[in-house]
Amino acid sequence: MAPAPSQEDLDELQRELDKREAESKAAGLPFNRAALLRRIAQSKGRFYDSAEFILKSESSSAQPSAYFNTDIAKEQTRPAVQGGSRFQKAAAADEDDDDDTDD
Repeated sequence: MAPAPSQEDLDELQRELDKREAESKAAGLPFNRAALLRRIAQSKGRFYDSAEFILKSESSSAQPSAYFNTDIAKEQTRPAVQGGSRFQKAAAADEDDDDDTDD
C-alpha cells in the first residue's frame, strides 16, 4: 500500500470535493463522492495520491452507484402516448372510395 499522503494534501482534496459537491448541488445534480474519488484516482492528476489513499482505506460499499440511486431512477408516471408505438406505421387511409368507376 502506498504511504499516506500529508495532512495538507488530504485537506486540499477535501476542499476540492466540497467545491465539486457544491457545484453539483447548485446545478441540481446528485453528487457521488466515491465516483469522483475514482475519477480523480484514475486520471492520475493533481490529487491522485490522496484520492487513491482514501479509496483504499474506505470500505467499497460506502456509497451506492448512481445507477441504484432512487432519485435518479424514478418511475415515469406519464401514460403511454395514444396511437400505439411510435415505430408502428400508421395505415394509410384509402382516399379513393369509388374504385369500381374507373371508366
